[in-house]
Amino acid sequence: SALLSALPYLVKWLTSFAFSALSDFIINHNYTSIGTSRKLFNSIGTYGSGLVLIALCLVPQDQPITAIVLLILSVGLSAGAVCGYLLNHMDISPIHAGILMGISNFAGTIMQLLAPLFAGSVLHDVTNAVEWRIVFFVAAGLKFAGNTLFIIFGSGNIQPWNYSKENPAPDDKSKLKA
Repeated sequence: SALLSALPYLVKWLTSFAFSALSDFIINHNYTSIGTSRKLFNSIGTYGSGLVLIALCLVPQDQPITAIVLLILSVGLSAGAVCGYLLNHMDISPIHAGILMGISNFAGTIMQLLAPLFAGSVLHDVTNAVEWRIVFFVAAGLKFAGNTLFIIFGSGNIQPWNYSKENPAPDDKSKLKA
């Protein structure tokens, strides 16, 4: 049971290496911009993972191996987000990346606290596949909505608010202290 519980995260760890290498390759060979690469891999990690969760909802109850494989695949694909929004903090503001990461982690932690509460309110019988489908459809919907916002509003460019008088932009020599 412990090995089976750890397997999705082992797969996620392994796929993060593949996604990282591929992301670096396409950026370094100028196949995509940094922003496009972040959106592409975040989409793999969220849309891909969400689609697998929807597929999981369609698996008959008498096929637990298929369900386990799909769960492992969903978590493994979510590693794409490592090369997506997780790295994007450093892209948009190298100076404030730590603060941005703290804000993101705070929001993510709040959602992780709310998820079991939501699941508990939906799951009155943990053996009821229909109730589990609701949980997985909502999780997939949240993944789709979050990534769609990232695609629309995300950027791979350093933002102007990254700089200040104490930390001027590299091309703004007039603000450098003597």
